[in-house]
Amino acid sequence: MPGTNTAADHPAAGNGRTPRTPRRWRWFTAGAAVAVVVTVFASVLLDTAIEPAPAASAASDPTRAGAIRRVTTARVERGVVQETLSVTGTFVAREEIALAAAIEGERIAVVLVEEGDVVAAGQVLVRLERDMLAARQRDVQSRVERARAAIAQQEAVYAEAQSSFRRVEGLRAVGAASAQQHDERRAAFLSAGHALTVMQADLAQAEAQLVEATLRLDRTEIRAPVAGIVSERLARAGALAGAEPLLRLMRDGEIELEADIPEADLPTVAVGQAVTVSATGLPQTFTCHVRLVGPKVGRDNRLGTARITCPPGAHLHHGVFGRGTIVTATRQALTISDAALLHGGATTGETFVFVVGPDNRIVRRAVETGVRRAGRVEIRAGLTEGERVVLGAAAFLREGEAVVPSAEGGPTEGRPQ
Repeated sequence: MPGTNTAADHPAAGNGRTPRTPRRWRWFTAGAAVAVVVTVFASVLLDTAIEPAPAASAASDPTRAGAIRRVTTARVERGVVQETLSVTGTFVAREEIALAAAIEGERIAVVLVEEGDVVAAGQVLVRLERDMLAARQRDVQSRVERARAAIAQQEAVYAEAQSSFRRVEGLRAVGAASAQQHDERRAAFLSAGHALTVMQADLAQAEAQLVEATLRLDRTEIRAPVAGIVSERLARAGALAGAEPLLRLMRDGEIELEADIPEADLPTVAVGQAVTVSATGLPQTFTCHVRLVGPKVGRDNRLGTARITCPPGAHLHHGVFGRGTIVTATRQALTISDAALLHGGATTGETFVFVVGPDNRIVRRAVETGVRRAGRVEIRAGLTEGERVVLGAAAFLREGEAVVPSAEGGPTEGRPQ
């Protein structure tokens, strides 16, 4: 009958079993179900990852996009700027005195000092042998004594001749004495006077020889002309004294730096300028001053010289290498911390800074710099006193960016550590 199921339509109905689905269709259905589950799970994860962060999280992390950067700033200040010149040189004696024997050919008897000894003015430093000179002095002294005795005797003769001539001259006036008597007494008087004059000349000559002999004897003792320090000893006992120096003496022990000055910088150096000096082997520095600027420049090295005097008791040594910093000029100028300076690169060579404007936005400003000293740099053009410059933020800022400024030394974002 139409619409009635027959055994031909359901072959398994006759044996009482449930119809079976082919194996490949079961695997296909299971794979499709797994694919749907994975797709749904991936969609949920993606939606979670791109979901915007809450407002509280963005506020707590200022490094997220849209946060205002905090920067460290410092103000442009006016202060004292010193232009300096660095020099090098050698420490030398301010005045070195060479002591030699005033008489030659005498043997050195004894040397009483060594190098480095401090001596007083008038102190005996070297003695020469003096036997021959002492004998010469005694001989001349005896001649002086004989001349003085002869003069005393002749003065008596002269006085007697003068008295006799005066008497005869009086008698001659009244006619009681002849002309011959008058002439004889007058000749005797004049002769006695001439003999006295000759003896006085001999005495003067003997006294001069005595002074010379005494002086030569005194010069066998070589004394210090001034107080100072023995810098060099050349004398040796037993050697003959000649024209060469026996000792060298540093006057008052004064040591100064003989500094080399390039000819281009020589006009900036003047007497009286302050100098900070250091010496090899000494940890401390000394405050000195320029005493003398040399008038010549070397043809070979194109260097001039300046003598820099240091205070007494500085314990400096002759010949030691030294360095000095001369203050060549002092003036008032605008300064900033050198941490604020930025450079445009090798191509432009521009030097600039980032300035925080009144609206707390970054402004790039080209500047002209001057002297650098102790972490500060002089600004000759480009800034005004009181402006705020950003410190150390070159790689993190751009012009027009809004920032939150903080005082120097405070926390900052984007600042290199």
